[in-house]
Amino acid sequence: EPLQPTLFYGPSGLLSLGENWIAVHALNGDLFSSDFFVDLKLGVVDAPIIPKRADWLFFPGDADPNAGKTTKWQEVDYDDTEWSHAGAPFVNVRRVGGGTVVPEMLGQFGSVFLRKIFYLDHPALIDEFEIHIQLAHGAAVWMNGTEVFRETLAAADLALDALALRSLDGPSDAEVTISIPSGML
Repeated sequence: EPLQPTLFYGPSGLLSLGENWIAVHALNGDLFSSDFFVDLKLGVVDAPIIPKRADWLFFPGDADPNAGKTTKWQEVDYDDTEWSHAGAPFVNVRRVGGGTVVPEMLGQFGSVFLRKIFYLDHPALIDEFEIHIQLAHGAAVWMNGTEVFRETLAAADLALDALALRSLDGPSDAEVTISIPSGML
């Protein structure tokens, strides 16, 4: 039986006028799994703000993104100038359709860190905000530094060598939709 995603809603005011950030920690189920896959779409119903296959700031999970930093990588004011720009989806073996292949994941490390900025002109007019995430194993998602979603991951802070608790049931790139109601935005 598939696990239900764990949703975390922070205080009202999750989204801001102007600049907003989404941060994703995507984890593989084991170091030798070859079906790692993650892609996201973000926006209001039928109107993507971030489309699938978008460019993201990317940091491989073979090093701690917080090393030498004063803020955590999920926070809005984190200095990500050393991160690479790369296109989604992120995979660990080449697939048809493009994306960013991270072959060194196989046998060496089990996760990737992603960040992206997006802008909103009228956040108060949004009735419901959706995050569509396609993944094979597990992920945690933060918006403006507040965790809003966690799937097949331990409840505690994720260590650098953490792995997803298990693979999701279904296809290796199953899509999960997280709807955040306007009262939480």
